[in-house]
Amino acid sequence: GIRFEIRPKEQGHNVPHCHACFENQNLSISLIDFSILAGNIPQQKVNFAVRWVKENIDVLKVHWDKYHVMEV
Repeated sequence: GIRFEIRPKEQGHNVPHCHACFENQNLSISLIDFSILAGNIPQQKVNFAVRWVKENIDVLKVHWDKYHVMEV
């Protein structure tokens, strides 16, 4: 299966996104418009991953906010 991750404090990643990891391959999916930011997993898995992110967007945004709070 595919493992989904929100990674804390990545350098140079300002767009809210999550990672979909499949068999040592990685895909970054925007949490704003569900576009593919980077990656190279098989297209069938890309379609599933984007659909899963759309269905779980509320939970993913909570975790993104938890790990990426702006310090003033």
